[in-house]
Amino acid sequence: MTPSTGRAPRSDARENRARILTAARTVLASDPSAPLQSVARAAGVGQGTMYRHFPGGRPCWSPSTRRS
Repeated sequence: MTPSTGRAPRSDARENRARILTAARTVLASDPSAPLQSVARAAGVGQGTMYRHFPGGRPCWSPSTRRS
């Protein structure tokens, strides 16, 4: 559910979020201080998409989203 609408996100938004998280794991494994632009590029999304999903910038980099 999205906080503003109470509806489930569209399928493309769910796919973008999954790609961002996967890219973040990969990029940050090799460079923990990588900029958001590197993660966006690796995910195949624009920076605007990154900030729509993660307005604060780095919540997706938290240890709970990283896989061992």
